[in-house]
Amino acid sequence: MDQNLARARERLLRERDDLLRRRGDHREGESELLEVREIDPGDAAAAEGGAIPLDSLNDSEQHQVSEIEAALARIEDGTYGKCEDCSEPIEAARLEAMPSARRCFACETEYEKEHRRALMV
Repeated sequence: MDQNLARARERLLRERDDLLRRRGDHREGESELLEVREIDPGDAAAAEGGAIPLDSLNDSEQHQVSEIEAALARIEDGTYGKCEDCSEPIEAARLEAMPSARRCFACETEYEKEHRRALMV
C-alpha cells in the first residue's frame, strides 16, 4: 500500500473511531439520566468491550460510519480515489477534504442535482 493510501486509511480509521467514541461518551452522559435496568448478557459483553452498536447511532452517524467503511473497502479492493460514476481519479484536494468521497467534483455535483430533482417530484 502506498504512503497516500496508508495515510487515507489511517485518517478514515481515526474518523470512524472518533465518531464511535464521541457517541459512546454521549451515551455515557445520557446513562446518568436513565433508570438502572437489567442488561442482557450480550449487551453486557459489548459494553465491557467498549463496542458501540451501530443501531445506537443516529441516522447521520450511521451514514458517516457506512461511508467510512465503504471507503476502507475501496482502499482494500484498489478502487479508492476513482470516481464511481466516470472512473476518473477523484481530485486530491477533494479526498483530502473528504476522504470518504465516492465521486469526483463534477460527478458529485451532477449526482446532487439529480437527487434534488427527484425529491422535488
